[in-house]
Order: sequence, then structure tokens, then C-alpha cells
Amino acid sequence: MGVCQCLIYGKFGFPEMGIHGAAIGTLIANLTGLVVLVFYCRFSRNVPLRLDLRKMMLVNGDILKNYLKVALPCVVSAIVFASAVAIQTVIFGHLSSDALAASGVAGTFFQYVKMIPVGASSAAGVHVGKTVGSGKLRKLRQMVHSLQAIFLVVGCTSCVILLALRYPVLSLYKLTDTAYSYALTQMTIQAFIAIGMSFQMPEQMGIIRAGGDTRYSMISDIVYSWIVVIPMGLVGCFVLGWPFWAMVLWLNMDQILKCFTVTHKVSTYSWIRNLAGAETAKDVNGL
Repeated sequence: MGVCQCLIYGKFGFPEMGIHGAAIGTLIANLTGLVVLVFYCRFSRNVPLRLDLRKMMLVNGDILKNYLKVALPCVVSAIVFASAVAIQTVIFGHLSSDALAASGVAGTFFQYVKMIPVGASSAAGVHVGKTVGSGKLRKLRQMVHSLQAIFLVVGCTSCVILLALRYPVLSLYKLTDTAYSYALTQMTIQAFIAIGMSFQMPEQMGIIRAGGDTRYSMISDIVYSWIVVIPMGLVGCFVLGWPFWAMVLWLNMDQILKCFTVTHKVSTYSWIRNLAGAETAKDVNGL
């Protein structure tokens, strides 16, 4: 972040490069993180799996096949998400410059709060993946129910944070009256959207995907983003002339709609994909 600031605004003798500085700074930050990670994995004594470049060159066909089967849907999901965000930016930019500015301010703050359910997803994924991989499926049903309760609490907490910090955050920006009103509206809507997002996202990523069914997550993202939300959002913007609040609500509606289908998927336990070859979903449903 410090490098980006220096290159964007030309601080401490660095050239002022604007958006190009942001890109270069981001690249430098990620390369630095990669070097630190590789060095740590290679030389640290606290890492149980030491990095060995010679062994990395040995490719096992079965492992590669299983890896691609699991990884490719995750890559597709990431591409779907990134492209949907780009289209949403186009939509807000078409509405007005005030709408685009408000979306930038509110969206950035929403991304910070979004890290809470993302963290919940990662933590849940560790426990679910470990349980499925070890074949201890009898404890999985109770774990899933407990996690769902936690996700709901996380969602309510995220909502309260967004509502409480709306005005303090907006006071940091110089916005027109219209842009301020738009940003406040978007923050309010997204505060309640955060409840659904914080529930379905950890379910989809921390339970279903961590349980081995990455294909379902890919299909869910494609359907809700590119068949439901984006097409109607484009119609609402370019044809029907929806107001700003309606566009914000609809473009985030997938976070609510997913709650129903994702929760149903979780309840079937058909998402269990144990690559090690232990019990199947029938063992869980039969409890």
C-alpha cells in the first residue's frame, strides 16, 4: 500500500504516475509477497512441508488430473466474479458521474467489511475439508449446523458495522450532495445485503467447495451473475431507466437469492467429494 501511494501521488521522490503507479505498486507488492513466501517455505524450520524445487518438477498424472478437476471450476468462478464487477461498473458509470463516484466509495467500504465473511469461509473450509478428508463424516452434520448459526451471526454483525460506520466513512470524502445521497443509499442497502452474503458465501465456499464440490459453486455463480442479475441489470439501466437505489438492490440480489439454493444444496450433503476415497454422502444422510 505504501509503494502504491508513493507511485500514485509522487511522494518521497517517486514520480507521480497516477493509475499506472497503482498498477506498478500492486505488481511490486505481489512479487514481494511471493519472494517472501518462497524464501520462508524453503528455509524456515517451522514449515513441515519444505519447498524442494527438484521434487516440484516431478509431475504425477493422477494428482494433476484430480487437481485440475477441482481447480478449474474455481478459476471459472473467479473470472465470472471479476467480469460481473466490471459490468456493474459500466452500469453505474452510465447512470451518472455521481452514481459512479458513490459506487466507488460505498463499494470500497463494502469490500473491507466483506473480508469478515471471507474469513469465515476460510475458517469453515479448514474444518470441513479436514473432516471430509479424514472420513469422520458422523460429526459433519452437527458441524454444518453449528457453522450455519455462526454465519448468521457474522452476517448480522457485518450489517451492524456497515450501518454504524456509514456517516463516519462518508465524512472522509468530498462528494457532491447527490453523490453523498447515493453513497448513503448504497451503504444502507448493502448493510442488509451483507446478512445474506455472509450466510451464503461461507456456505458455498466454506462448506460446499471445501467439501470437494467446486463445480456447484461455478454453476451457481454463472447462473446468478450472467443469467439472472447482469442481464436484467442491463435492461433496467439502458431500457427501463431504473433509479439508483433499484440498480443497487438488483445488482446485489444474487447474494439473497443464493441463500435458498445454496442452503438446500448444503442440506443434501451431495457436495461431499473425498478424493482420498472414504465414505460418501449416504453415510451422512443415514445418520
